[in-house]
Amino acid sequence: MNVDYVEAPENRENTEFCGASLYRTQPVRNSKLAPKHYLTGAEGKLVPHTPEEQEQIMEEYCKSYTTSTVICYCHYCLEGLFTIESTSSFK
Repeated sequence: MNVDYVEAPENRENTEFCGASLYRTQPVRNSKLAPKHYLTGAEGKLVPHTPEEQEQIMEEYCKSYTTSTVICYCHYCLEGLFTIESTSSFK
């Protein structure tokens, strides 16, 4: 297929980012399904932000991308990418 890819340096268990999920109140199901990740591992990270603040955080994060095409497998990250895809500064 002749495809090259660049993986984000902070990925998988090394990332401090998860789309918009860390910037709003979590669904109860998250802490029930993954308490180590959403309770113990996320202390101080789950701070609610307005939708506008979430969009700004996503825009800032996306500036680190070095390619014009981004692929993700996390639905929170995908939601964040779709949120800013329509803004004029991210295409």
